Amino acid sequence: MAITSAQVQQLYVAYLGRAADKAGMDYWLNELNASPAKMTLENLRSNFTNEQPEYQNAYAGLNREETVSKIYLQLFGRPADSVGLEYWTTGGGASVNADQLLVAFVNGASAADAKVIANKVLVGEVYTSTAGDNYVQADAAKIIAGVDGTAVSVTNALSLLENGGLSGVALPAGLASIKALAIAEANEKADEAVKVTSLSATNDKVVELNKEYGATLTNIDANGDKTVTYTEAKVALTNAQALRTDISGSTTDALKTASDVAAKALVDARADLVNKDPEAVAKINAFNAAVAADAKVPAVTTEQTANVTGALQGVIGAVPANGTAFSDASKAYEDAGGSAIADADALYAAIKGANATQLAAIDKAFNTGVFKETYASLKTVAVADAAKAASTKAVGDAEAALTEKALGNTYAADSKAAAEAAKLLADAQKADALVSEAQKQIDAHEAIAKATDDAEHALPAFVQDLTADIDADLLGKDKADLFFFKDGVKGTDDFKITNFNKGDALYIGEGFSLTKNVTVNTDGNYVGTNVGVKEVFFIQDATTKEVSAVIESNAVGNAAGGSANNVAVIQLAGITSLDDVSFANGVITSNHVA
Repeated sequence: MAITSAQVQQLYVAYLGRAADKAGMDYWLNELNASPAKMTLENLRSNFTNEQPEYQNAYAGLNREETVSKIYLQLFGRPADSVGLEYWTTGGGASVNADQLLVAFVNGASAADAKVIANKVLVGEVYTSTAGDNYVQADAAKIIAGVDGTAVSVTNALSLLENGGLSGVALPAGLASIKALAIAEANEKADEAVKVTSLSATNDKVVELNKEYGATLTNIDANGDKTVTYTEAKVALTNAQALRTDISGSTTDALKTASDVAAKALVDARADLVNKDPEAVAKINAFNAAVAADAKVPAVTTEQTANVTGALQGVIGAVPANGTAFSDASKAYEDAGGSAIADADALYAAIKGANATQLAAIDKAFNTGVFKETYASLKTVAVADAAKAASTKAVGDAEAALTEKALGNTYAADSKAAAEAAKLLADAQKADALVSEAQKQIDAHEAIAKATDDAEHALPAFVQDLTADIDADLLGKDKADLFFFKDGVKGTDDFKITNFNKGDALYIGEGFSLTKNVTVNTDGNYVGTNVGVKEVFFIQDATTKEVSAVIESNAVGNAAGGSANNVAVIQLAGITSLDDVSFANGVITSNHVA
């Protein structure tokens, strides 16, 4: 999965407190997304904190608490809360390296903090794409400094790109809002793919833990097409919640209290037993060892037993000759001193109860001919079943030894209760963590989606998506209007703008090159000069003298015979001089005075 500019922008915002410069962003993205990749995102985080002079200068002399506080301020726009500061400086997070702090902070961000991150990254992205060679480090810090979780803070920040508040950057009014919407939509789409992967991984953990429980989980691939969407992936949260409920309806605090009570009861029972039985310590150690050993031996399920016995019985009854062969094998085993074996179930029971000598005799009689493969499977399960039976018996024998003096001690029962309570608590905590993990992933994406929604609502009234012929005067006769293609330029976008007068503009997007000289091919289609870039050029009708803007929808828009489907022609009704239109930085501007 390709690393996105938003992921890299997070590093600049969190560690350096500024938006990325275009040259730096392009360099890192090329390194990260090369084929094969020259570095990973983890490598880049390490590079930032260990090799970049700007980071070293910014954090020189700061202790752990000061470093955490600085990143909190830059990433969340707020001071670190006392609980978080303590955790990351002297608590469980104190050992997390600086290059991993960003990951930890982002993954643990609240819904409110996630919104701040999304907004800061969005504004940073707009500045990076806009400033280009006019990038100024102080401006890159200034534009994101006041951004918080509100839409108005984003609008205020973007206004600096239009009102001359930043060096060398002065976009037409409304253009920053358009760029923000395009970038927000791209960020949202890219993040959906990231979250599908991470939420699917969380759901896998839920499914694995649920193997010991019985929660009813929803299939993450709801329609079975083997392509999980973000909407489907969100089921990881409801699955985690269902698992937590199935583990226990009690709160985690209540389970912790119950576990502590059970542990205390076990301590008391041990002390009581030691006071009453001089051999208590040895017996306790033997019991604990037996329990630990038994826990390592997997239990055989009824389904496993039925599968292997059923498979062998199927072979036995497949043809009369097989039944005869099985009877012959049973006779051979009897001749070796064993008991008659009538069918697969009896053979399973014989193997499970056999000693080494008996098992060797069974092998010799039955591990042959048509039974060889199914016998091997049946033996494996039966031997495992016998091992579990033996380990369970060892626990029972050790438990009996604890109470053989009839002292009325409850150590064995208390030990089981303490272990069960501890496991219940541990599993509940695992489920809690999975619920939190899924919730924070969803919160983070919803914050990015909210940034997109905010960007769309923040478009000024004089900005309009160009989807049909339009009279610019309808938006505002005495003021400049700005048009754009919300979904990008398409070859079918052949429209007419009437009254496209001085100050009115049409934003066509990033990456276009103005071509001065064009020709018309034999099909009557417009042909540019460079198949490697998307071009825009102006043409003038020979008869009416009316000017039109021709915009390639892709870099091969001028391919012979294909131009009609690869260019959009925007008729600028009323403009009859090529000198009345210009193009720069993705914007077609009218200089025509009506």
